[in-house]
Amino acid sequence: MLVEVALDPEFRHARRIPGSPLLASADFTGKTLIDGLPAGSDVYYRITPLGDGDHDRAGQQLTGHFRTVARARRDISFVWSGDLGGQGWGIDVDRGGYKIFEAMRKLSPDFYLCNGDNIYADDPIEATQVMHNGQTWKNLVTEEKSKVAETLDEYRGNYKYNLMDENLKRFYAEVGQIQQWDDHETHNNWYPGEILDDPLYTEKRTDVLKWRSV
Repeated sequence: MLVEVALDPEFRHARRIPGSPLLASADFTGKTLIDGLPAGSDVYYRITPLGDGDHDRAGQQLTGHFRTVARARRDISFVWSGDLGGQGWGIDVDRGGYKIFEAMRKLSPDFYLCNGDNIYADDPIEATQVMHNGQTWKNLVTEEKSKVAETLDEYRGNYKYNLMDENLKRFYAEVGQIQQWDDHETHNNWYPGEILDDPLYTEKRTDVLKWRSV
């Protein structure tokens, strides 16, 4: 992939940085380390997937923005959350999806802190949930979220599920993030050496699940 960064949204005088390969073994995800960015600045980025050895074959571009840390002392603002998509409550498009992320985006914070449980790998999401008022919550459903996560592909599918939400994608594209882990990224309240007593799992060793989840 090709990564471009600039200090204006029109990408004038943009830096062009070769990114990491996007390989099937990594589920077509990549990382790029960018240094030399000015402090306390709004930075715009544009990512272009490129065909192997053929820069004329380009995929859909992704654009986004983040704000670098200021050196001078000043007020900052940040938003935080956690526990996304748990207890079977997933993305209900008819109710606006994960609307909290649009509310946070409108605040234009300096950064976002996810305090863990960015996924609920141990909580499948079914098509419907009955709400306390008797109404029906209608979830988007996927194969990977139809069962507890035990394989690498199923753990990846949990993150992909949340990225189906337009509010979340728009928020992630505009606000820098600090992501923490808690327990549900692997299993509820897991600890090293634990053997699960959970009929939903065929792999009972949390040490194995932990390594698959990372």
